[in-house]
Amino acid sequence: MDALGCHERDLEESFRGTSITILHRPTGIKVRCNRERSQALNRFFARRLLVEELEAQVENKTRHEIKAEQLREKKGRNKKPRVDRSLSQFHLRPEKEPTVSPAVETLLKRWHASNDSERDSTGGDVATSAQE
Repeated sequence: MDALGCHERDLEESFRGTSITILHRPTGIKVRCNRERSQALNRFFARRLLVEELEAQVENKTRHEIKAEQLREKKGRNKKPRVDRSLSQFHLRPEKEPTVSPAVETLLKRWHASNDSERDSTGGDVATSAQE
């Protein structure tokens, strides 16, 4: 708390049962905590929340963004997830050239040969065959 310039004299606490509300007077940040049944634990957690809010205010971010960045660092991930990484599974990747079985290859050769002979006999591509 001292590193952020937050001192006990700057805090105003109010209690309702085990719930605690802390107001940081210089910034006007108000934090309420009612996580536990113990008032002492709630005071502790409220101070942690206040520190997180102050850190976020220093960095011009929200407390949740700071928490998410810390979690990413802890897990060893980059700062922000990139869209192109998440979509990389959908990119078309060149694969090996498809292999054609020998039987299909002979059928294709016969088909091309029969189509070439039909074009020559019908005169469809006579200009191209005369140039050859």
